Amino acid sequence: MYTLLIETSTNRGSAAIGRDGQVIRSIELSGSRDVAKNAHDLCQKAGIRFQELGLCIVGIGPGSYTGIRVAVSFAKGIAVALKIPLIPMSSLYGLVPEADGTFMAAIDAKVGGVFVAQGRKKGLDVSWEKGPERIDDGAFSQRADLVDYVVTIERSWITHKQLEFATPVITSCPQADVLIRQGWQQFQEGTSVLPKDLHPLYLRRTQAEIEKDS
Repeated sequence: MYTLLIETSTNRGSAAIGRDGQVIRSIELSGSRDVAKNAHDLCQKAGIRFQELGLCIVGIGPGSYTGIRVAVSFAKGIAVALKIPLIPMSSLYGLVPEADGTFMAAIDAKVGGVFVAQGRKKGLDVSWEKGPERIDDGAFSQRADLVDYVVTIERSWITHKQLEFATPVITSCPQADVLIRQGWQQFQEGTSVLPKDLHPLYLRRTQAEIEKDS
C-alpha cells in the first residue's frame, strides 16, 4: 500500500511516500508552505499517481499552530477525496536518535515551556515511555539529565533559555522513515481514524480560547 506522510508542525518538516512501511521518496520541508504541491511532486518522483495512495500519516503536533492546522486540514481533504484512512502521529515521534538508548524528543514551546516525549530505541524498534506532554523549562533540564540523548529541531532555544544539562543534544528534522514505520505499524494494528476524528495536538490553549475565557 502506498502511503503519504505530511509533517509540518515546525519550521523543519517532512513529507514522504512510503510502501508497506518503507520510504520510497522523502523531502525536508521548510514549514507548511506548498504542502499540496510537494505531495503531488513526491508522487510523481515515486512513479505513482496521487490516486494510488491508500493511507495518509499526518503529524498532528505539538508545534506551530499554523503548521499543525495546515497538515491536519490537508490530510482530511485527501482522506475524503480518496476515501483513505488516516494515521495521526505526534510530531515528536519523528525525533529519534540514530544510536540505541534512552532519549527525549523536544520542541520549544516558547514561553510555555517545552513539548517532550521520552522513548527508548533499540535497532529499528522505538518505544515511547512518557508523553507527549508540555513541561516547564526547569523540569525539562532535570529530565534531560536522565536520558542518553536529547533530540530537537535546532538547539538555539536551549541556549536562549539558558537551560543546563550534560546530555548530548542531537538536531534533526522529523525523520520520515521513522514516522512512516511507526505509522504503518499503527495501521496494521487497526488504529486509523476517520477525517471527523482527526484533531490537532496543541498541548496548550490557542489564543482564541484564552480570549474567550478572559
